[in-house]
Amino acid sequence: MLYLIGLGLNPPASLSREALEAIRNSDVVFLEAYTGYVTEEEKKAIEKETGKKIQVMNREIIESGSILPYAMKNNACLLVPGDPLAATTHADLLLKAREKKIRFRVVHNSSILTAIGESGLQLYRFGRTSTIARWQKNFQPTSFASAITDNQKANLHTLLLADTHEGMQPAEAMETLEKACKAEGVALPERLVICSKLGKEDATINYTSLEEAKKLEARLPFCIIVPAALNTKEKELLDSIV
Repeated sequence: MLYLIGLGLNPPASLSREALEAIRNSDVVFLEAYTGYVTEEEKKAIEKETGKKIQVMNREIIESGSILPYAMKNNACLLVPGDPLAATTHADLLLKAREKKIRFRVVHNSSILTAIGESGLQLYRFGRTSTIARWQKNFQPTSFASAITDNQKANLHTLLLADTHEGMQPAEAMETLEKACKAEGVALPERLVICSKLGKEDATINYTSLEEAKKLEARLPFCIIVPAALNTKEKELLDSIV
């Protein structure tokens, strides 16, 4: 049996009773931490709570399906930040499991895709989500700028996930956003929404200008929302943010 377990936004506190039981009943437990942000302290806390040793797997191993043989005759568990099916990588893993006739169970949890509703922006008004990848010398993708353009045309908000597992800090993400939008001719609104550590006790939401956003204290994980035209209730809620 393969268990695909969502860690939620504040593990281990956000783990459900069903998830904890599945982890404790597994013979081997894996963790992928590239589609989300899991600290070493959180990993150790899960191990203490469940009594299981957790093996961290990289993207290539998960996408190749190399963990599936462990689930053929035993119980194997893959821990995923947020909800396990928020990323297509894990849906593909389930497809491979079906092909190999491996039974699986998905245990869902909260995700950034719904937690952003705390900002006051209505979820049904969000368009395509994209990721701001950390720019390298010969790799400077601007595809997220096209997501903003497409969403703006439909008057939809854009959720941009920061590539935090590569070490990107908020100031760097803002500068990358500014450069990419300038290169692609994308107009940004006067104010952006910056969400940090949503789901945790010390979560913060800022509604501020791009320049002011660059000065924010580095608090991982974080995301950026490029708002479309606000309706009355959204404006009221965002303006109430201190």
